[in-house]
Amino acid sequence: MIETVIQYTKATEFVGAWIEYKQTKRAGLSMRRLCELLELKSPSYLKLVLDGKRGLTSDLGEKLSSLMGLNQDQREYFFALIEHESASDEKDRERAERALLRSRRRLRTEVFIEEQLELVSTWYHLLVRELTFLRDFEYSPEYVVRKLGERITNEEAARSLDLLAKQGLIAKSEHGVWYSTDKVLDTGDEVFTRAVMQRHHSETLKTWSESLAILNPDEQELGLLHIPIASEKIPELRKRIRDFQDELIGWLVEEKEADRLVQVGTYLIPFDR
Repeated sequence: MIETVIQYTKATEFVGAWIEYKQTKRAGLSMRRLCELLELKSPSYLKLVLDGKRGLTSDLGEKLSSLMGLNQDQREYFFALIEHESASDEKDRERAERALLRSRRRLRTEVFIEEQLELVSTWYHLLVRELTFLRDFEYSPEYVVRKLGERITNEEAARSLDLLAKQGLIAKSEHGVWYSTDKVLDTGDEVFTRAVMQRHHSETLKTWSESLAILNPDEQELGLLHIPIASEKIPELRKRIRDFQDELIGWLVEEKEADRLVQVGTYLIPFDR
């Protein structure tokens, strides 16, 4: 039941559902007993919180997250919900929303295993996988080639579809319709080696450079920042870039009406060597 925390938009609703689940599984687990476990002086306080008559504080959130056995990603999402509900102004609310997007993305992420290296070693495999989210997706090399502007061959497209199916990233329903298994993927810190990273991004950037002149300029956003920065701030800059990526993915992870495919690249390249 804990795994479903991502389905909730209010922390109190999630806590209420968890309590109901535990009471169903464990007869006799009363609100009074829960309040004792949470070290609450009043046995009615938790009910007041669930009814929206009292705020869910961070201290109570800490005790609840421990009692519910939330892992780090689930905990971050839970506390982002608490912060969003208790936000006193628009600035706090926006900050909480960004935290929700980042943690939502992490909860939906499956880290690559070693056998999936081929997927990230070539620039277009994961791009083909994203095509399956489009409303008009067809499981055919011809469709893939057409959608990617004939940047790959029919043979390459066929290999990509076959690889994605074998890895369980796309599947066919009982009605014969191919669909994405709706996994958010992350290469982690171990699998995406320097050599693989260089090859993947080099091929992607090469494809971009060949496409800029023929793509609609009104649909592009080309930005390049030159930033003087202290060396000790580089790790923080990398983290901010990753957080931005998580926010974008969290924002669009539930998109059901996709009809276009775009790539968004973020690059941090030190040149003063």
